[in-house]
Formats: sequence, C-alpha cells, structure tokens
Amino acid sequence: TEILIDPKMAFGTGSHPTTRLCMEIAEELELMGKTVLDCGCGSGIISIACVKLGASGAYGFDNDPFSVENASENAIINQVQDKTSFIEADICGIDVKNYDIVFANIISGTLMECLGRFHEFCSVQGKIVFSGLLAEEEEYFISGLTGNGFIPLEVRRLGEWIAVLAGRATENS
Repeated sequence: TEILIDPKMAFGTGSHPTTRLCMEIAEELELMGKTVLDCGCGSGIISIACVKLGASGAYGFDNDPFSVENASENAIINQVQDKTSFIEADICGIDVKNYDIVFANIISGTLMECLGRFHEFCSVQGKIVFSGLLAEEEEYFISGLTGNGFIPLEVRRLGEWIAVLAGRATENS
C-alpha cells in the first residue's frame, strides 16, 4: 500500500520503529469495514494506511495542532479525506465511542496513565495496538494491561521498541 506523507513537523513518517510496528500489525488485521481510532495521530500515517487497507473510517486526534493540520493535508494527498477525520484534543477530551481497532502510538507514560480510558474506546470484540514502548517496559506494561481489562494477544519487537496487540477481556476470560 503506497502512502504519501509530507510530515512537516508531525511525528510519523513510517521510519521510526514504533510506527513501523503499528503499520505491520495494521497490514495483518482484518480492517475491511472496521472503524479505527488513531490516538496521537501525528502525520496521519496510521489512519491513512488503515483506510487504504479497507477500514470504513479512521478518526485521529493529537494534542499538537500542527499534527492535526498535517494529518488532514496528508489525507487529501492520499485521497482518503472522505473517510478520515482529525481533531485537536487530548485523550480526556475525546468523546467515548467504541471503535473496532484502536492505535495508541504515544509515549509509554501516557499509555500507562490512560489504560482505563483506552479500554472505553475499544469495542467489546475490538483490538488495540499500543506502541511507543521500550522493550524493557514490556513486563510492567503487560501487568498494567491485564489489570485494566485487556488481554495481551501479541508482542512485536523491532530493535529496542515493542508494540503490543491486545483485546478487551470478557467477563469469562
């Protein structure tokens, strides 16, 4: 899938290991007709990729206004502006809505602080990809996931970085 990105001042050219891990997982997930939330959307690369891979819509937010502007521009360049939407907000300012797939490629401290909030975004059968984590944080992060209603499904590594694919725990799990 070809994606054109003019990153300007936004994070997410596809070259950083955390973004690459997210993109690898996105390519393997069944995205056809799914809704995607891109937390910390940066350049919009993950949202754009998901729509090009069949998602019915991708919604991104970032607390950096330059990122939101850049993500919107990149959606136009990639001709997916009709299936993407980007807003300036932090995680507490986003309306709770259940998404099929959630990507959270942001710094690990924010990931840990907001695990409960991420749980609210993910549909019952949904999946969430956490990235922005160093390999040395894996055990601590997995412990936090299970304590916040998630089931770790896979851990991917690239250099010193990891991404964790998780699902919501059910009452029976």
